[in-house]
Amino acid sequence: MENAVATFKHDGFATKARFSPNGSRVATASVLKDQTNSTNPSDTRPVGELRVWSVSTGNALFSFRHSDVVNSVEFSPDGRRLLTAGSDGSVRVWDMNSGQNLGAYGRGPAIRTFYSASFSNDGRRILVSSAPLEIWDAADGQLIRSLPFRPDGMAMFDSSNRRITAPGFDGAAWVLDADTGQPLTPALRHQARVNSVCFSPDDNTVLTAGADRIARVWDAATGEPVTPPLRHPSPVLSARFSPDSHRIITACGDTKARIWNLLPYGFSDEDLTLVSQVLSSRRIDKTGTALEPLAAATVQQAWEKLRAKHSKLFQQQ
Repeated sequence: MENAVATFKHDGFATKARFSPNGSRVATASVLKDQTNSTNPSDTRPVGELRVWSVSTGNALFSFRHSDVVNSVEFSPDGRRLLTAGSDGSVRVWDMNSGQNLGAYGRGPAIRTFYSASFSNDGRRILVSSAPLEIWDAADGQLIRSLPFRPDGMAMFDSSNRRITAPGFDGAAWVLDADTGQPLTPALRHQARVNSVCFSPDDNTVLTAGADRIARVWDAATGEPVTPPLRHPSPVLSARFSPDSHRIITACGDTKARIWNLLPYGFSDEDLTLVSQVLSSRRIDKTGTALEPLAAATVQQAWEKLRAKHSKLFQQQ
């Protein structure tokens, strides 16, 4: 079914696309395999091209390049800047009024691959996913903090900028303290590489997508799963929440994207808390800073309350 309302054409295959915060612009990235770096003709790495488009007219407003593949493209929260990260060892900031490059930042003489770069929610810091995970000053690219964690993909802040979620090289995603880099929950474990991880808009849950063909939603405070494994026929390449946190969309290697309803049976917040207690036999204590075990009778009561309220869900098949 052909129902695209706009098409933005590159000379190479498109790899990234992002709306600006107000939806008036789109930034796209592509790989130009047949072109060499114009500053060094002997450099045969693919060129990463970026374009910024007007949604209303479909016209290209600006065009930029990296000297290798562009791995991430993100607007600042106010839409005035564009942040790009590439395999050419640079993170670049672009002015969205003039199209000028405001800075090209890197670390050390050796070329590093930057998997991603994203702004904090106040636009003052940049979270850089490389080896190791780093936080930079968005004004000048100076290093603020290096965290003792090596990410295997894109990392992102929660809305408070106090927590970070990122995939590791151990087949798990992690929720980390943004000041220390230390884990705040147990590992969010998959059986293969985690391709995508993000916080929900309300910061209460974390969504992971894995090469093990599974997507899953986890409690961001406890690390406990709050959904069963959402199984796919092929590796799940990425996943994101809807703005209300009630649905997710997954992109799968079988060429299909799928929307999943996280409240298919009308589960309330209380119901989801009961589900978490039944699955983990634990709950958050009164201080809100630790977990406490539940007695078997309490878990049984939670189970019976769920079963009574959602009898059709728990009927024998």
